[in-house]
Amino acid sequence: PENTEILERVNITETGSLRRTFGSSKFNSSANTGSKDVTALKQAIFANGQVRNIETAGTSVYTNDGTTRTAITGSLTLTDDADARFRSAFIKDSEVFSNASDEVFIVTNSGNATALSGVNFTTCQDVVVAKNLLIILAPTVGGVKQTTRIQWCDINTSTFELDITNWPTDSIYELYQGGNPIIGGVEFGGRLFVVKSDGIYPMRVTMDNGFIEVFADDERPPLRGEF
Repeated sequence: PENTEILERVNITETGSLRRTFGSSKFNSSANTGSKDVTALKQAIFANGQVRNIETAGTSVYTNDGTTRTAITGSLTLTDDADARFRSAFIKDSEVFSNASDEVFIVTNSGNATALSGVNFTTCQDVVVAKNLLIILAPTVGGVKQTTRIQWCDINTSTFELDITNWPTDSIYELYQGGNPIIGGVEFGGRLFVVKSDGIYPMRVTMDNGFIEVFADDERPPLRGEF
């Protein structure tokens, strides 16, 4: 068509107005060691006000303040795989990371990343926080991936506070065991939704006098569809 213009670096707002950006600059002009593909990028803000920009790339975990990239891998052993992308969830003043291939690890307001302790699984497909509860999806236990399993942490029985290092072996729920595998999950509107390869499953998370339970919401049928 005639009289057309190419628009670059613009954004059309919800009210229909046009906003223009004035270019961009790199947050950090230096590449990570080995110029590896970034597999996680998360900004965590901790209770003491500390802000840490967390990256994973290759076999390393970094913090990046825009000027200096500092390795905080510690004793973790990660896989150098560009497709092993991490997801994370924030709970108990810790950012919890999982990528379905490596050990679940946490980053706090200082120091190195460390493996999540007290667990009876080696990896998990995803981590989700729902109703202030850390939930892991499709864990690998004893070398076998439990593709329909949901597992959650418990409370500290002395303080009755949530303890993300306490993982009872019976705090599990099988979402149609033997069925399609779990591929992820999300908390939305105060509810947990688990995504399997055949659809989205609404879940219920209940807490009563220290007793925690996670189970399928029979009042809300799954949203079927292939993923």
